[in-house]
Amino acid sequence: VDRVLVANCIETGWISSEGPAVKEFEAKLASKCGRRHAIACANGTAALDIAVKALKLGEGDEVILPSFCIISVITQVVRGGSVP
Repeated sequence: VDRVLVANCIETGWISSEGPAVKEFEAKLASKCGRRHAIACANGTAALDIAVKALKLGEGDEVILPSFCIISVITQVVRGGSVP
């Protein structure tokens, strides 16, 4: 099955973060989680960026983080103007 799906992506040119396979994945994920929408992200940093924006974190907002975490968490918080 995986080979067929990969071959289909190559044949149709949908080798990216968009396309019918991604839309189908998002719909199934949303349904499984009992939500109307889900967003597939290319990586964790992009997901963190979306989360910071969705939470409407802004200039000077304090965000409590674990003392040991990956740098992209801190970077996205600071980039949005918040204080870790």
